[in-house]
Amino acid sequence: MMQDEEPDEGDIPAAGRTYRGAFKPWNKESISGIQLLLGNLTSSQVRGAKMLIGISSNGNADLLPTNNGVANNVVTGNARTGWVQVTVGGASDLPVRADVDGTGLAWTDLVSFSPALQANENVDVVWRIWLPSRATAKYARTFSGGRSYTDHKLNPIASLVALRRELLGTSDWWNFAPADGFGRAEGDCVTTPAASTTWVLTPNPGGTFAAYGKDYVSSIPILGYRFKAARALPLIEFVGDSIMQGYADGEQTVGIDGTTGRMLRAMGSGSTASFSIVNFGLSGFTPEQYLARWKGLARADTHGATAMVYSIYSPNGFADGVHSTQARIDAMKQNTLDAETAAKSLGRLFIPAFITGTNMNLSSENTGLVKNLLDWAKQRYGTQLLDLHDAINDTSTVGPSMLSKYTNDWTHPNAPGYDALGAKAISIFPTIYSNARAAQISQ
Repeated sequence: MMQDEEPDEGDIPAAGRTYRGAFKPWNKESISGIQLLLGNLTSSQVRGAKMLIGISSNGNADLLPTNNGVANNVVTGNARTGWVQVTVGGASDLPVRADVDGTGLAWTDLVSFSPALQANENVDVVWRIWLPSRATAKYARTFSGGRSYTDHKLNPIASLVALRRELLGTSDWWNFAPADGFGRAEGDCVTTPAASTTWVLTPNPGGTFAAYGKDYVSSIPILGYRFKAARALPLIEFVGDSIMQGYADGEQTVGIDGTTGRMLRAMGSGSTASFSIVNFGLSGFTPEQYLARWKGLARADTHGATAMVYSIYSPNGFADGVHSTQARIDAMKQNTLDAETAAKSLGRLFIPAFITGTNMNLSSENTGLVKNLLDWAKQRYGTQLLDLHDAINDTSTVGPSMLSKYTNDWTHPNAPGYDALGAKAISIFPTIYSNARAAQISQ
């Protein structure tokens, strides 16, 4: 939410600036509330922002909450009738702690919906956030689509990418692109929401939540959000790269596709749902980077999940002609151990995962190195290892790779590949989860 630069829209004026936006929660089950993720990249705790949130049942162009279908630009304390003041730890000026290695994050307190939003209820969640002048707090580039693929170094900013929390649904469910009317206005339109306001539209970044991107940036100071479902299920965080994310899975929207998307639809839907799933996978990230990103998000919410599923292998930073060595494999082993320590320190069960080997610039010798990593994980974790690779493996190579029918680019699984991986994950994950829980709860 904060960075030592000004937004693309220009310097924040002395009177501050208010941003507004809206999105549709295409939920497939009842949801009783929402939280938003705010961040801080400065070395000091930052506070001073104020925020409102509400529910609109008529999609009005002013992005106002409604009361029985009538726009109501008033703080009522009930999201069903007007605005609700958003707080962090009970404070209305939204304190976000200082950044430490990408961990300057804070979840807002839960804003409850009463009555809860019902499945497929056609509403917009509308919000406003006021940022004081730069003299009070340094706010800046906060919400964008696009990210630099040239810098593969571990850096704190890269760890603050979007949080995608999925409830239930099919490929048309994930639809969180901001409404066309989102934008900004000069001054504080949060403390006095009923005041006359002239809004200026800001560039629409689409539905991408890659924070601090370099391709284009819009200054909407929210890193992500999540809903509270009516049912309490074990929440599983999947952490990894583009293969974990589900990249190249046909024409579906990245975020609900891939292996985790298939698990979500099979195991997180309806009365027999057994898990809720978060997909933290992000294309182009090395194990060091996606672990750092998870640490930043998880430390904002130390009791927010039950288990972390961590991808022990990524071709990013391995098969580049420089890092294709045993030393790099050993570094991945160490990073797995670091992930295990981090997960347990924050109260998560730790489930290591090997999804698949790839054919990305890998010689037979390289796949042998990947096999070394997998064999190490099998020996160390045994029945707690979520190993999916046999579902699409090409046994003609020394180590894990993919059969040609399961990949179109020799790097990522295609839709049939994800079908096979997803089917295996669905069949074995409950047992793997039970094994990890039995082994670790007693520790």
